[in-house]
Formats: sequence, C-alpha cells, structure tokens
Amino acid sequence: MGGAHGCQSAPALRPARRREERSEDVRRPRRWVGSSSSGCSAVISLPGGAEAPLFPAAASLGSGERDPRCALERVFQDLNFGQVVADVLSEFLEVAIHLILYVREVYPTGIFQKRKKYNVPVQMSCHPELNQYIQDTLHCIKPLLEKNDVEKVVVVILDKEHHPVERFVFEITQPPLLSISSDSLLNHVEQLLRAFILKISVCDAVLNNNPPGCTFTVLVHTREAATRNMEKIQVIRDFPWILADEQDVHMRDPRLIPLKTMTSDLLKMQLYVEERAQKGT
Repeated sequence: MGGAHGCQSAPALRPARRREERSEDVRRPRRWVGSSSSGCSAVISLPGGAEAPLFPAAASLGSGERDPRCALERVFQDLNFGQVVADVLSEFLEVAIHLILYVREVYPTGIFQKRKKYNVPVQMSCHPELNQYIQDTLHCIKPLLEKNDVEKVVVVILDKEHHPVERFVFEITQPPLLSISSDSLLNHVEQLLRAFILKISVCDAVLNNNPPGCTFTVLVHTREAATRNMEKIQVIRDFPWILADEQDVHMRDPRLIPLKTMTSDLLKMQLYVEERAQKGT
C-alpha cells in the first residue's frame, strides 16, 4: 500500500465491531475487538455522539482548564522527547477529533460545549461515552507515537452504509531533536497547532454537506517495524488491533483539499481532506 511522501506504509487496522447499542439522544459508540500480527493499526468506529473529560496524559479541558503549554514544558524536566511529542500530539488530536465531529455535524450540536484551547475557542463534546471512546482510542495510539511509529492518523467519516465520505488525514513526521529552546517549543509549536485548529474550524466552507446519519472511525497507519509489535502495546484490553477494511483505507478518485502544514524542531505535520465526489443524501 502506498504511504505518504512515496514511502510504503503498513496496512491500516481497525478493531472488530461489537453489537451497537443506542441511547435515546445519541447513538452509542461501537466497541471493536480483534487482533492481527501483521499490519498497521486503525481503531474505532462510532455511530453517534457523546462527551466526557479530556485525555488525562495531556492538558485537560474538562473540569478546570489547564495551561495548553503544560505538555510542552515537560521537555525541560526529563528530556524524554518521544514522550513529549506523544503528549503534544495526543492532546492536539483529541481537540481536533472533537472539533471535526462538531464542524462536520456527525453528532448533534447540543452535545458540544465551547472551550478554549491554544488560545482560541473550540467545541468539545459533553457526552461521557463519546469522550471516553475518544480517550481510549488516543490512549492506544500514544505508545506508537512515543516510539515514532505513526505515519498517519486518519479520521474517517462514514455514511449509513459505512462507506467513507470524508477522510481527515494527519501525516506526522518526527525529525531528529538536537538543541531546542523553550521559546521555540512553547511559542512556535503552540502557534502552529493553533493554526491547524483554526483551519479545521472553517473547513466546512470548502467541503460539501454530508448525508444524515454519518458515523466515524479512526485509522492509524504505522511504520513497517511497528506491525511486529502490535500485540505488545495493547494498553487497553478492549481495544486490540486488526487490519482495517480496504474501503475504510481508500476512496476511489477522491477530491483532495489541503488544509495546513507545519514544520518545527519538535515535529512536522500536514493535514488534508479526501472527499468523496458523490456523497448522496
């Protein structure tokens, strides 16, 4: 399978699906199980909405907001750059996933509340089940981020037939870290991540409306070496990994919409959207 920048990437994975339950207001997330010794990693597919506290390992936006730069400040305490990058990306991806679900109207707007992150307003879910689902997903991805084994994280929006209509692709590269000043970390990286959030906030202006009843899934593409260690990094028992369906990984002749790129001493990342030409109604 072709990967970003012409490199080959391992196949994406997704967890196997369990029976879906529905609540009165929002559709409950489906839990996935399954395993595979070869391939990358993908995770989770959800049908409805939900809300809860934020990722505990990074700055929380739940009850009592914390300084959005707190994850970055750890670099000056223990110099564990892999863990710092994983904290920064986990925190950012949590905010980005919530915002994508809000902007693309995957869930009712009533389950979201306005918060502030990276010094800009964002929309975060208030539904405990959805929030826990996103939190568990990121908790599974974090060990891969720490080892620099992640090539792409993809938020896939699916129609009622579970065919992808949009794919928000975050391509991630972690460059070698030599000497980094506090100013470059705390200011430059925060400004760059803020620009990503602002782009996601207005992406509906360049995308067509989605059909009603959409769900979503999150896919993770790992580097080849990581696929041999997938079973060793299962940090949540209910979230094992298996190969993702081909239809979740690729769309035929999608429209490509670049949104944002960033380059810093800490990481490089680009975000683009693949949109299906005919979404239906």
